[in-house]
Amino acid sequence: MSGVYSAEYGDSSGDVVNIITKSGGNTLHGTLFEFFRNDVFDSENYFQTMKTPLRLNQFGGNLGGPIVKDKLFFFVNYEGVRQTVDAPSGPQVVLTAAARATAVSAMQPVVNTLPLPIPALGPVIVNGVPRTDVGYYEGNLLNTLREDTGSAKVDYNASPKNSFSFRYNISDSFTSTQYGVAANQVSPSPGRNYLIKGTYNRIFTPNLLNEFGVAYNRPLTDSLGGGGPFPIFQCSAFWGCSASNTFGDAPGPALFSEHRPQHSLQFLDTVSWTKGRHGIRAGLNIRHAVTQDALFPQEFIAFGSDTLFLADQGYQLSTLGHNLVGVQNTDYSFFIQDDFRVTPRLTLNLGLRHLDHLRYINLQVRHQVRHLHRVAHIGNQQKSGPLELRMFLARITDYVLVISR
Repeated sequence: MSGVYSAEYGDSSGDVVNIITKSGGNTLHGTLFEFFRNDVFDSENYFQTMKTPLRLNQFGGNLGGPIVKDKLFFFVNYEGVRQTVDAPSGPQVVLTAAARATAVSAMQPVVNTLPLPIPALGPVIVNGVPRTDVGYYEGNLLNTLREDTGSAKVDYNASPKNSFSFRYNISDSFTSTQYGVAANQVSPSPGRNYLIKGTYNRIFTPNLLNEFGVAYNRPLTDSLGGGGPFPIFQCSAFWGCSASNTFGDAPGPALFSEHRPQHSLQFLDTVSWTKGRHGIRAGLNIRHAVTQDALFPQEFIAFGSDTLFLADQGYQLSTLGHNLVGVQNTDYSFFIQDDFRVTPRLTLNLGLRHLDHLRYINLQVRHQVRHLHRVAHIGNQQKSGPLELRMFLARITDYVLVISR
């Protein structure tokens, strides 16, 4: 849904999507599917010199049927995704073999992780002057995705007026993203999300219905830095680095390496009542969510030029990261909605929504900076300690009045 929707829906500034899980019936039904894409079947892009290698498979199936006829039903579903994309890296600046030969022994394992320049790509030219210590390299960055998603649902019709439903969803994934041309510059991102929900529907009278639900959601997605045992090497303009003396690409991890466990517990209740020309719905929603985020410590070494890099003479070593940052939200909201049919050609949608946010934050960030005496990993002249924010409590109240026709 988009645009102006009823007061029943909120907590979002954009579109609202309702997802309904299929239920089983008195007969056994199932489906299988496979969707396949390959760059062999793709047309060439006018602006590209070559196709981007692509392998994509989406496959799965579902099955639903009775456990007890007219009473108890089941439905199960599975979907898998396998994707491989080989994207061009574009021209990357890397050190030549001659420049690497001048590196000190401590830096040899660092420069050996880099590919050599490709002479056919031409020299690196700065201010009209070709550089002899660096050149261009271009290759492919391999990105892969594996995703397995499943769900199971059980519906129970206890009586003509009482029905129950239980649903379990799980999604397990692993994404591998190559972010650089050096060896081991691959960021792994494992994830596992699952949802458990139970609902109870009660028909009091033909025009009075109540729907009650409880849901527990636990998403967990990590985005790890990769990069092997190296820190992040930087050619810093602050220390004198420029296009004429940069060492170009270097090994090391991605900028961020995160661990993000989350969970939420939600209670929902909605009553629907039809009276004459009025269709009235009212409901309550209580949701408690806990979001945590840990940024694993990453080391940065700043150099002033390519020669200082090859000599292992760094100016600054810094470490950035923090332990688990905890944010807890408890939202209380209720709404009342009346679809009032004034005439056969005119219906007024009247609604009021109230929302309370209660937020608790527990934050501790650690950031250290050490200035070095032209020798990497040596010296400790200045250090900044941890920054802590222990608690912040906020209450936000929203009232929304919706009138449409």
